[in-house]
Amino acid sequence: MTRNTRTPSGHSHYYLGLTPPLKGDNTRTARTLSGHFHHHMLIKGNNPLFIKPFANTGLWTVLFLAVVAVLRFGHLLRGVEGAMLALGAQIFSLLVVLLLVRPERRKDTGFKGFKPRWWFISILGGFALGLLLASLNHFLLARWDWIVRMDKTIVPEAWHGLPFGLTEAAVALIGGVLTPLSEELFFRGLLVSVWRGKMNIWAVLVVQALIFGFLHLAHVGLEISPCFRFQTGLALNIFVATSLGGFLFGLARVGSGSLWPAVMAHAAVNLGAALIFVS
Repeated sequence: MTRNTRTPSGHSHYYLGLTPPLKGDNTRTARTLSGHFHHHMLIKGNNPLFIKPFANTGLWTVLFLAVVAVLRFGHLLRGVEGAMLALGAQIFSLLVVLLLVRPERRKDTGFKGFKPRWWFISILGGFALGLLLASLNHFLLARWDWIVRMDKTIVPEAWHGLPFGLTEAAVALIGGVLTPLSEELFFRGLLVSVWRGKMNIWAVLVVQALIFGFLHLAHVGLEISPCFRFQTGLALNIFVATSLGGFLFGLARVGSGSLWPAVMAHAAVNLGAALIFVS
């Protein structure tokens, strides 16, 4: 049963089957909110997430996701055109969250602090996961005929052998900075924040992870096959790995209450995997 209470500041809080805190009991209030995935209702007509004229939060979220999907799948074009479209998807994701979310709603999308232990959980856990997945992919799954390795989709052939360590620098910049920021701000920041007001939190984590994995199918065809040629083994490989990552990043976002542990975990996974793929 959902109950609605009001804090001294006048804001409404929602509790799913929980006993609402006693008036004036700030300690109990804080513990209840942190322990049960408390969330402000984002989809409310009088308190939209986006600035005008994007007041219909649900509609514009779907439209923004569609734009990101189209740009991401432009990656299949390969060459300069594909690279520019893929880069455009990253930049568009950043701009939506940084420019269109109302300043007073930034905390709702995860722009807040977190407990120090999440530094260790995110960085060490993410790095270990990246090494594990990449090693499994590189050394074990490569022996199975129906699985195609992701090496060339993560690090395109044109990047190999660049002088002065430019290959490693490009991987670090894109995989360690741009991609984690743009994808986490959009998927675990925007999508999780909007949809958790509409669905069970576990359903939200699964749905956003599956969408995250699906959009990574844009890697299929990059540098390894003719444009738009579908390879089942490669697609399955990418979809499972990235969907798992998206779910774990979502857990970090919800568990910490902040977006930044998910960003750090994403960067650590990418850099850990890059050590295997670039070597």
